[in-house]
Amino acid sequence: MILEKKLERAVLKLDDSQRERSMLVHGLVMRIQEVLLKEKIQPARVFFDFDENQSGSLTLSEFTKLLYFLQISANKTQTKLLFEAIDIDKKAYITLPEFQNFLHESVFVR
Repeated sequence: MILEKKLERAVLKLDDSQRERSMLVHGLVMRIQEVLLKEKIQPARVFFDFDENQSGSLTLSEFTKLLYFLQISANKTQTKLLFEAIDIDKKAYITLPEFQNFLHESVFVR
């Protein structure tokens, strides 16, 4: 009985943690969308401006610079969390389609 209660509490904490992460990611994406719209910047344009080696993908470092350029306030942990959320195939880089799809799909989450 005690073990079941501990397990139940652990599951609730995990659910809360996942919910907090989702809310954080959603907030950051909304901020990116707002800046892009306000500054009339196309997602593809900003993506390729920060794709330093023109590989068609962004590393975490390049993505961090992109966020800094857009004046998105996010610490290292938050930036990595957002990057990992966008990196659907978990290859340690994000592609333009992943970036655009993530921004587009997040519009519907609002």
